Amino acid sequence: MISTFSIKSTRKSYFKLLLSLYWRRKWWLAALWLLFAIICLTVQEKTIWDYIVIALGFGYPVLITIQYWFYVRSSANRIFFQERWYEIDEDKLVGHFYDGTASPIRWVHFVKYLKRNDRYLLYLSQGQFVDLPFSSFRSEEDREWFETSILTIIAKRRI
Repeated sequence: MISTFSIKSTRKSYFKLLLSLYWRRKWWLAALWLLFAIICLTVQEKTIWDYIVIALGFGYPVLITIQYWFYVRSSANRIFFQERWYEIDEDKLVGHFYDGTASPIRWVHFVKYLKRNDRYLLYLSQGQFVDLPFSSFRSEEDREWFETSILTIIAKRRI
């Protein structure tokens, strides 16, 4: 069993993470709207629909950014920004909060993981994940054990 250092996400870092994950999956949608908007800009006699497509084409990224900004600022999501640490063993991940509560999650409930430049994202569903920064591991050996033991358990479930 390993234990991590305390983790406390900021609203700014969580906002950036959510936006990067969204645009990684949906970049093509923004590109498509932008393409339609550019095509509509070239039309000589514009209709109301052309103006709507132009507004959506250029406004879509702004609307998504505003949506995520409000999501991150919502009081219902304050648990994401509470300080916590994790205990990790072969059976489960246990998140400990400083108010004394703990939330165990068995590894069989994780559907996939994503290794980013500085963190692991352990997905429970498409939109719900546990964020484990590399810096939260107490040693490089702990992180290597996590990769070889735990991530292989999650990877086997993807097959």
